[in-house]
Amino acid sequence: MTLTHAKWLCGIRARLPSAESQAEVVEGDPAEGRFVVRHEGPRGPADIEIAGQTIGAGEGVILLGELANRDPLAFEDPDRPDVTRDARRHQAFGGGTHHCIGQPLARLELQVLYPALLRRIPTLRAEVPPEETRFKYDAVIYGLHELPASW
Repeated sequence: MTLTHAKWLCGIRARLPSAESQAEVVEGDPAEGRFVVRHEGPRGPADIEIAGQTIGAGEGVILLGELANRDPLAFEDPDRPDVTRDARRHQAFGGGTHHCIGQPLARLELQVLYPALLRRIPTLRAEVPPEETRFKYDAVIYGLHELPASW
């Protein structure tokens, strides 16, 4: 994650236990206004095998939360879009302490805003086919760069 505000760096340094930890986590020159914070997550104490892959003791693992909703053990035919699917156990908003605080607003949009928009503008349609839409894979928040529309 690249941070561009010196105040953020001060806040991060204040929470680190030692100067050694700071040196390991923070790279770059705050005076230049750009620095990088590396997140060093927890490491496993012993080798473990998951789905035929061995993860060695001390190796790090990056879990992609968006893949939780594509688990065939939890969802039938998970790669097929199905708005009628019983998906009460989905992880779209995370869970526990990592639950998205914007979830109530997102639910409100889905339940109120979109139906109202489609009632008021019944001819609303995308101007480009789905395969031509550009997705934001390079941002914290997933979505479209743009979606030209007409009615």
